[in-house]
Amino acid sequence: MTKEPNRKIFNALLEISDSIAESWLEAVKADREVPSSEEVSELKLMDSIPEVLEQVIAVACGDSDAFETGDLKFAQEHGRERSTSDFDPRELVREYQVLRQEVFKALRTIVADNEISAGRAVDVGRRLGTSLDTALRETIGAFVEQETEDLVEASRRDGLTGLLNHRSFHDELNRELRAASRSGRPLSVAIFDLDRFKDVNDQLGHRAGDKVLVAWADKLSARFRESDFVSRYGGDEFAAILPGADRVSAETLLEGLAMEPVSIEDALEGDDTAGFQRSVIRASWGVAEYPPDGTTVAELIETADRRLFKLKRRRHS
Repeated sequence: MTKEPNRKIFNALLEISDSIAESWLEAVKADREVPSSEEVSELKLMDSIPEVLEQVIAVACGDSDAFETGDLKFAQEHGRERSTSDFDPRELVREYQVLRQEVFKALRTIVADNEISAGRAVDVGRRLGTSLDTALRETIGAFVEQETEDLVEASRRDGLTGLLNHRSFHDELNRELRAASRSGRPLSVAIFDLDRFKDVNDQLGHRAGDKVLVAWADKLSARFRESDFVSRYGGDEFAAILPGADRVSAETLLEGLAMEPVSIEDALEGDDTAGFQRSVIRASWGVAEYPPDGTTVAELIETADRRLFKLKRRRHS
């Protein structure tokens, strides 16, 4: 059991935890071993440190020597937040080294001011050190977990548009087909591409073409439901999976998109379009429904592709 004199020391540390956190902030800002801190505002740099510090002290003050990681949730949040701020693990370690320095500096002052015995001070210091070590492990663990999740998600996305990439589209379609088979609900697959998109690249350049693709990707993301899966299928082709939607409802949605083509002027944001004869970029599409149009990925995509090309021929004949 933690004896009462020890608890008084921990309480004294808690009373000045805000001051310790402020000292930590100044030390980290001046520390060249945490270069990412220079790119972060003071408010975001401080972020969860006060809460981490309070939990570290509270855990160290506990009655058991078995430090429960569940009691250090702010340390985990700190790791996840630092991942979004482009810190690396070495900088996290340095942050904790600085925090340890500031905590023990405050502890030495409390020990001296209250004439606390050396044995008592050593026991408190040991518990604080162990608690800080545990918090650091939790922070690093959460940081690595977040980084891994971000990498996995990035691998699923098209680098230009942010939509699902071709491989992820097929993965999701396989999963949704299995779900539709179990539930008996319909599912539609749409394949569509941009009409005469080659003219944009040929006459205005690939940078302009990229901007048009991004504008269409943004339109699709806004138009489809949250339960739908939208991907850049390749080049100027896009694809979508609409769980629970039959062909009629899917085509109704796509017809609405056809009424809202992407404006060249809006997509290129003031870039020079002199000599380009078209004012908008439209899309053609084909839709296939599970199960009447096919029961496999290959069958549905083949049917949707065939209908896409049939529509394009009719439009441009």
